[in-house]
Amino acid sequence: MPWLRLVSALTFFRGGVLVTRPNWSETFFFVVLILLAVFILLRSSLFEVRCVTVLGNRMLAREEVVKTAGIPLGANIFRVQLGEAERRVETLTVVKEASLKRHLPGTIEISITERTPVALVEMKGQFWSVDSEGVPLRREQLSTQELPLLTVGGGEKRLSGKGLRTISLLPPEVVREFSEVHVSKEQRVVAYTLEGFEIRLGEAQNPREQGLMLIEILQSVRKGGRAVSYIDLSDPRKAVVMYADQ
Repeated sequence: MPWLRLVSALTFFRGGVLVTRPNWSETFFFVVLILLAVFILLRSSLFEVRCVTVLGNRMLAREEVVKTAGIPLGANIFRVQLGEAERRVETLTVVKEASLKRHLPGTIEISITERTPVALVEMKGQFWSVDSEGVPLRREQLSTQELPLLTVGGGEKRLSGKGLRTISLLPPEVVREFSEVHVSKEQRVVAYTLEGFEIRLGEAQNPREQGLMLIEILQSVRKGGRAVSYIDLSDPRKAVVMYADQ
């Protein structure tokens, strides 16, 4: 099929020898045809960007993502530098990863993966939500935020990697029970429920296992109606519940 070859060839016999040489006129024709097709694609109004969609945004408004991407409506869809737009979107603190795709004839799709807030931390007198990597996401009001406050013992102001890891690995329904997660100077984790129960997680080596056990214990404790002093899950194989009247 000669129209699929960029360089065509003429084949003939000369002196009993099979000779092949390029057919430059046909090659020139196909080159011109390709250039003409590219010119039409780059100039045609059919391929103007008419819509920019955003997928995966929960914390960010669509308008903010589109504005940061910097893709003007009416631009030729083939001229849009997707890689550069991706890097601009990823400058947004909340965005962990971004990818862009063309959907012909005129739609650009922006797909983002947002960072997930896991805790609140105090920074210079303000409360910020942070993700599991400790990246500050946005300022929050302590009284209206469902995330637990993460604190560190010993008067230190730095983030606790152990605390973030523990909160990230605990079942979400357990984390919603906590008002505070404290990491001591000795790297032992203590949490406090919204009703004031002290939950001792020790070195928190198995947060998920400890969390699943805590769910069962809290259900039993609340059903019994007795006030609890603390629940010790340092060893999840033998949990200890200390009641206030003991």
